[in-house]
Amino acid sequence: MVSISRISILINWTYICFINMLIHMKRTSLMLDENLLEELRTLAQQAQRTLKDQIQLTLREGLRNMPKENKKNFELKLPTTKGNLIPGIDISNRDQLFSIFDEKLK
Repeated sequence: MVSISRISILINWTYICFINMLIHMKRTSLMLDENLLEELRTLAQQAQRTLKDQIQLTLREGLRNMPKENKKNFELKLPTTKGNLIPGIDISNRDQLFSIFDEKLK
């Protein structure tokens, strides 16, 4: 015969595991094309997997096989123009530049 305290511990442990599962499990809804869903179902049946497992596997393989962006080849080209310095303005003096900009905006 199982004692009351053992049942209480089992119930508490089951409750803790259930809450832990709910906290860590993420659910989402996917809107899939009917043909795609049917293809996934067929693949799942052939591999004897659940549809959920087949979708996860397919997504992982797709993400793994995506081409990586080569950021070294990216070059940002900004238009440049030749300009002249305005006499009496020190471009290394931030406060002077801010005061000039403020005056121009008024």
